Amino acid sequence: MQKEHIMNIIETWETLDLIIAQAAILAQHRERLESYREDYALSELARFIILEPGEAIDPPGPPEYVTAHKGFAEMVHIISDDGFGWVTLVPDG
Repeated sequence: MQKEHIMNIIETWETLDLIIAQAAILAQHRERLESYREDYALSELARFIILEPGEAIDPPGPPEYVTAHKGFAEMVHIISDDGFGWVTLVPDG
């Protein structure tokens, strides 16, 4: 299995606030999924995508919901009938 390497360099208060807010959203999703941890790999339940400014993806259809947060939006797409979904964090601007 290939490891993903992610690097963020935080040099402003605004960036720090954004990263903390995004981490809080991810923690809430993790809490909801935690009961499935023994039986399923995370990749069988959800995919988490954190876009950088200027990045885009082709969403798999209309989102189940979109929630605006300070500095970014959270989009949730349910992909299949078994509940597999994408959680995409999209920066403002």
